[in-house]
Amino acid sequence: MGAVILAVGIFGVQYVGIKEFSRRYFRGTLSYMHFEMWYLGIAGLILALWKGISLPQSMATGICALLFGAGISGAFYYLNNAFSKGPMSTASMIMTLAILAPIGVDVAGFGKRLNGMQILALLLLGIGFAVLNGGKAGRGYTARYIKDCILAAVWNGIMLSSISLQQRLCQGREQTLFLALGLLAGAVVSAVFFGVKGRAGERGWAKSNRKEKIFWLLSVIVALATLTGNLLNIQISNQLPSVIQFPCVIGGGILFNMISARIIYGEKIEPGQWAGFFLCIMALICINQ
Repeated sequence: MGAVILAVGIFGVQYVGIKEFSRRYFRGTLSYMHFEMWYLGIAGLILALWKGISLPQSMATGICALLFGAGISGAFYYLNNAFSKGPMSTASMIMTLAILAPIGVDVAGFGKRLNGMQILALLLLGIGFAVLNGGKAGRGYTARYIKDCILAAVWNGIMLSSISLQQRLCQGREQTLFLALGLLAGAVVSAVFFGVKGRAGERGWAKSNRKEKIFWLLSVIVALATLTGNLLNIQISNQLPSVIQFPCVIGGGILFNMISARIIYGEKIEPGQWAGFFLCIMALICINQ
């Protein structure tokens, strides 16, 4: 479980870095695509230079890498939109819906079976999720905020499923190549989006951002967190089934993000949301039985 705890902390750093970018530089969706283009590109280049890169021998690796790139680009595009409209803690909680996608892939596509405790755990996780997003705070969220959170979860589910699919279809081969190609694919998607949709004024502030050291510091921090977190996720996928891996990594991330949102950004967390959190912890305990 050491790798799971480490992955939780690293992905927590990633979320804080993205939230900090949103707080300092967000000027609409294109500003985030510009940021994403750089941090995904840095992460992909670091891995490519470190491990080398080549054309994949398996078509499954290439297809899964494209799904990963589209998924990570879409997930954090919508997550950053959500961060600009509402609390980081709740957006992170809604992202937990993404765990259903890789679990569904394992059950429907590869005949994996869930035991009684794992089914109970998923039910507890769902109840905890509902409690976490209820109460006075939940009634104050805008429809756009909730929509962005849900779309972030959908794209995150695609990204997580691509990791599970590549591991199952290729039986542990070409995993590092898959990640390098996936990160670079995500950078290309973001760059194309920014290049096509960006106007002269937006390219002007993008150029201005690139002159600031904080912008590059955030880019490097988020790139390293994205790279190391996903490398750990791949390592964990070789050791644990999806029904244990993703609830533990993402569910554990809820706690990290709730605490960091409270400490760093002063976001209020209601008593009912803490109750929802403890239900999620019970779910994680059950799912490991």
